[in-house]
Parts: sequence; structure tokens; C-alpha cells
Amino acid sequence: VLIDVWWGVVERAAPRSYAWDGYVELIGMCRARGLEAHCVLSFHACGSSVGDGGCAIPLPPWAAAANGDDYFTDARGGQSREYLSLWSDETRARCRGDRSPSECYGEFAERFAERFADDIRDGVITQVIVGLGPCGELRYPSYCARRRWGFPGAGALQC
Repeated sequence: VLIDVWWGVVERAAPRSYAWDGYVELIGMCRARGLEAHCVLSFHACGSSVGDGGCAIPLPPWAAAANGDDYFTDARGGQSREYLSLWSDETRARCRGDRSPSECYGEFAERFAERFADDIRDGVITQVIVGLGPCGELRYPSYCARRRWGFPGAGALQC
């Protein structure tokens, strides 16, 4: 069973406050039925990319600086709030508990491994994968479906 483990769901309330309850229940169902779980640690938002349908899972509300500097921004000032900019990866901020995005991701993965250690050891969770971003792509955002972009079409560099 492929399971997205959303940063915006688990660590939503506050930095370092992890709510694994729904995932504990889901992994328990896999265990009870003899199914293997492949967990994708998803550090992006869901809901504004091609194929997201009715999904609406934002980043944790505290994850980005209030001024928006942590998001990719295009030449017209439009921001992609699907994930934090690679340029902010090493920037610590009070809003994130004095951590950089990279540190947030690392701690999230460590807490996941601690919480589900028995399930990993027992072979219920057989893979832990780090998600590559919206649509499963490691890419700079260059188009936004919400802004009437259509395929095929030219995008724009965001930085």
C-alpha cells in the first residue's frame, strides 16, 4: 500500500508537534491484513498541481516566513506555495522553531523512524521514500494550474 505521509498533516499544529494518529491507524490496518506499506514522506502541498483533483493539503501554516520570502516567486510576483524554495533550505527562522527547512525535513524523518520503528522492524513498512515534490517531480515550479496554465504551454522560471 503506497501511503503519502504529509508534513502539512502531521506537523500542522506547531513546530516539533507531531500528530501521527491517522497514520498509526492506517499502518495498523496494513499490519492486521498482512499488507506491506510503502511510505512517501511528502514535504510539499497538494491541491494546486495537475492531477491533484479535490485534494487540499497545505504546508504547515508556520513553515514559511510571513513575508513570503520562503516561496518560489515568478517575475510577476506570483508565488508557488506548493513547497518551500530551495534558496531557503539553509535559512533558520523563528517561525520554524529556529530550524531551516532542511532541518525540519530531517527531524520529521527521524520522528517518523522513531514512531514506526516496530512496523519497520517487523516488515510492515518495507519502504520509506522521500517525496520529490508536486506531481512527484524534483523541479523548479514553472507553471501553475490555478493561474490558467494549460498543457502544453510555456512556463516561467521562478526563484
